[in-house]
Order: sequence, then structure tokens, then C-alpha cells
Amino acid sequence: MAIVAVVLGTVLTTRDSTAQEATHRLTTAVSPAGCATVTAQLTSDTSTPTPGSEWTFPRDTYVKVAASVTSGCTFSRWALDYGGGITFDLYSNPARFLLSEDMTATAHFSGTPATPTPTPTPPPTATPTLTPTPTPTPTPTPTPTATPTPAPTPPALTATICERVRKLQDQDASAGGPCLVAISDGASDALVLEWTGGPANATKWQYRTRQWASYQPLSWGDWTDIPNSGASTRRYRLTGLATRPGTGKAYDVEVRAVVGTVAGEPSNVAEGTVPRSVMPRMVPGQIAQGDGNTEWRIGLLELVITIPAGAWLTIDQGVVANGGGFNVGVHDVISGSNFGLDAQSGSEVGRFIAPDRDQSASGTSAIQRNASAVFDQIIATIRRVPIE
Repeated sequence: MAIVAVVLGTVLTTRDSTAQEATHRLTTAVSPAGCATVTAQLTSDTSTPTPGSEWTFPRDTYVKVAASVTSGCTFSRWALDYGGGITFDLYSNPARFLLSEDMTATAHFSGTPATPTPTPTPPPTATPTLTPTPTPTPTPTPTPTATPTPAPTPPALTATICERVRKLQDQDASAGGPCLVAISDGASDALVLEWTGGPANATKWQYRTRQWASYQPLSWGDWTDIPNSGASTRRYRLTGLATRPGTGKAYDVEVRAVVGTVAGEPSNVAEGTVPRSVMPRMVPGQIAQGDGNTEWRIGLLELVITIPAGAWLTIDQGVVANGGGFNVGVHDVISGSNFGLDAQSGSEVGRFIAPDRDQSASGTSAIQRNASAVFDQIIATIRRVPIE
């Protein structure tokens, strides 16, 4: 899976520790000079750090660097230099990474630090003689009428987002046919199907499903017409899906267009799971749509999170981390960004924020574009809930 390899392969690299020193040195720099002051500390350290440019930490530990930006400058990226021509860019500030050897982290900015203008000292002002003011009779303040908060509008599926999900499911993103994803909004009997592509002159759309049993797919059901579908149809809520107590039920789904009496090429197979009613569960490759309130279980782990309203997230299959632990990646499919969690403790082990040029194509609101802020919200909600 391409995205996971970029992030977790960088953050979670396994190295031979027997030949390393007990500590590593982290040196920081700012370009242009004067655009920021920098602090560094272990990610587990909650104290207020002191700005500096050189630190020593225990080897193979996770550190956080933060740049306090000066007026006139705009943060661009952190460039991590491991020596020997090996560099890696991080686009979040603060940034978190594994300090696996001596390295230099340079904060890059655009703009020029502003030169402070001295504030003139005003001449002394004579103290005026105060004239008593009569106390006005207070006017009762009317009780405001509460305005209901509108429900967040789900982001629109784009070909870019659909391809990201297909890659997370290890599917060939270049295959023909419509690009289909299955979205769970936490309902215990429904999946939302969204797709891109297909003929512009379709007279109707159809879907079919198959279930899984004993880790094997069963036979496909018959093709079924999507009610009131036509050329512009690209979304359908599939309801009435059955679930098994305690485990949920996995479904494969395909859609196809029909022009007149001729059926088109089927879409890719979208994987979806109908969650049990106790708590919806995130599964690899399926989009989980947040409402800001519902808690979601991460796979088969005891970790649960709350997904911010309007966000679309999925998870990967996870990887074995340095030292034999297990980490799972949580992906924001709108921006292409992701972060990793220790499956045992629930602590963050690293994040990758996609450059703005990748996020701008989605055309979504600020909460989707600002993936780092969304991730901070999610991590603040992590808690451990035993599996029922």
C-alpha cells in the first residue's frame, strides 16, 4: 500500500541498535534566519520546552519539534537531514519523528522576518476632572432564540479520493469501469455507495452484493436496479443489510451502468462492513464518515476514536514496528494525509501531512483541508474500550 509505505516506512524504520550510541544529537536550523525560534522535546514530555538549536535525546525515541513563527514569515516545511544525502520533508508544525541517529531538522519559511518598529513614548497627559454621569436605567436584554446547527455536508467523492481508497484495498487503480467506494456512517443496517465515472447517457444503474463466510466470499447476488436512477446518479444508500451479533457482516458490492438494454462494465469491488449496533468499527479500505459524536472502534483493537464532523477516514492493515510492536495507520482520504498509532498504548508514533497541492483538488471545507488539526482532534478523543 503506497501511502503507508511513505509514512510508516519512514517513521517506523527498524535499525540495528547494538552498534549505536546511547544518545543521539538533534540540531535545528531556521531558513531564512530570524523567521522562528525552535523547541524540541520527547513526544511523551508535557513540560514547556526552552527554545534552542541543539539537543541530546536517548537513541531511537520519538521527538517533537516546534517552530514559533516570527511576523512576516509563513511556515513551509521541516526538512530532516539524516546525513549522506538522505532527507525527508514533513509539512506539519509541530512535527513528530523517530530520532534514529544524529540529524539536523531545518524549518523552512517563505517571507522575511519583520523588523520591529520602536513604540514612541507619549507625552504625559493631564488628569481630567471627572464629571459624575447619571446611572442609566438598564434595558432588559431579550432572550436570544437558539439557532439550530446545520448538519455537516459530506464531502464530494472525486476520482483522486476514490483511487486512494482502492490503493488501500490493494486494488488496481488503473482498472476500467466506474470507481466505487463503500462508506459507513455508523448505521447498523446500511452502507452508502458513491462512485465516479461511467457513461453520461446511462438510463439506469444497478448494484449487486455478496457476503463473506469463514473468510471466503460467497456467490454474487443478482443485479438489482437502483430506484429512480439515471445519468446523473452517483450515490445510493443501500439499506436492509443484515449483521451477525458481535461481529458485524462483511459485504462486497459492485455497480454498473445500463444504457437502454446494454449493461456496462462493472465497477471495482468495494469492500464494506455493516457494524454491530454496539459500536461501529473502522475496517481497512472502507470510509468511515464522522459526525463529531459517534465513537468508532479501530479494527479489532480496544482503541476507539471520535471522528470530526465531515471527515472521511479509513485505516490500513497495520505493520510490525521496531521492537516487535504493532502499529496501525489512520488515513484522511480527503487530503491524502495519515498518522500512525501504537496498537497497544494508543499513542501517536508519527504523521504525514500531504502538501497543499494535493489537498486543494478536493474542494472541501477547511476542516478537511487542515488535516493536522483534524488529527489533533482525533488523538484527543482516543480511549481504550474492551471488546464486547
